[in-house]
Amino acid sequence: MFGSRPPAPIGCRLISAEEIGACGRDPANLIQLAGAHKHSTPGFGRDSRRVRVEKSLALGAAECWHSSNGAAAWRDPFGSAFIAVPSSAPSTIRPPSPKLPRPSSIKMASPKPFIRVRKAESADTDAIVRIHYDAFDDDVMNQLMYPGGATEAARKRFGERVFPKPQSAEELAKDGETILNVAEYFPEGPDGPGEVVAFSKWVLHRHPRTEEQWKGENFVPTAENFGEGADLAVIDAFIGELNRKQRDHAKGEAALFLGILACSPDRQRLGAGSALVKWGTDLADSLGIPTRLESSPIGYAVYRKFGFEDVDVLDMKVKETWGVTKEEGRYWGENNAVALAGPVPDGVMRSVIMRRPVKGSAA
Repeated sequence: MFGSRPPAPIGCRLISAEEIGACGRDPANLIQLAGAHKHSTPGFGRDSRRVRVEKSLALGAAECWHSSNGAAAWRDPFGSAFIAVPSSAPSTIRPPSPKLPRPSSIKMASPKPFIRVRKAESADTDAIVRIHYDAFDDDVMNQLMYPGGATEAARKRFGERVFPKPQSAEELAKDGETILNVAEYFPEGPDGPGEVVAFSKWVLHRHPRTEEQWKGENFVPTAENFGEGADLAVIDAFIGELNRKQRDHAKGEAALFLGILACSPDRQRLGAGSALVKWGTDLADSLGIPTRLESSPIGYAVYRKFGFEDVDVLDMKVKETWGVTKEEGRYWGENNAVALAGPVPDGVMRSVIMRRPVKGSAA
């Protein structure tokens, strides 16, 4: 009974799936195919609904899809699929052409900005000097150390002493190896033009020093080192005291010390400072030594992110000693190292001595 082609509904003719080469033998595909011929079966695809055919239609329990215009598609119990379309439909039904995506403009990916850390060269001197004084220009301690602003003589002297000098083996053992790096920013990717936007100065002690060596470290600021116009008393009270605290905590251990990290104010949040810090921590980890630094109020959060821990603080009584009050919006480290040293009193600027253990080490 079901082995032959079923009768077509009144006013329709049957076309098998094999005859039209439809996609597979699925009535769901066939109904969509018939719906493509809107001139003969208008609304077929939109109006189709799924029903079960009664046995009286000689289709057994097969599933049937049909539309309000009388066309239908079904699969008989033996798996054969058919379409019944109005007799007025074309004798040849072809599957609809595949839909092509709507033309659109192709957006080319922009080159990703790139930060590169490299060893500083003499050609970088002007950029390093500019970045240093621009970065610390609005720092209250820098303003106190240079009350009239940094003079040209001070800038020149800094540019001369920031670069490492040739050292003998004895000097390396005592003073450590100085490393000066810069971070270049490439807004158009690594193949485009670059700009020096930050720098860092490190001192590497590969081996522990004797007590005589590390206790012999004595920071003495001079006009020759800091230039004309520098307040040497303020420099000693601030930078000198930070150096002495660091020395007494380190006790000559082999370590990598970060002396300066400065980033151009108009190139903040590019990742240049973090790239320079990561360079140092990676080096220290590779050598199996800790990393040490003295953190400014602003840099504290970055250093904590890299695993630096609080060791000690230097609370500068800026208001009491120099009569300077904090301007609105300025940050003097109020939230830094509170667990170690307690809240920061009013009128005080806090710097933090920090140490990062070797990665994976608790010491």
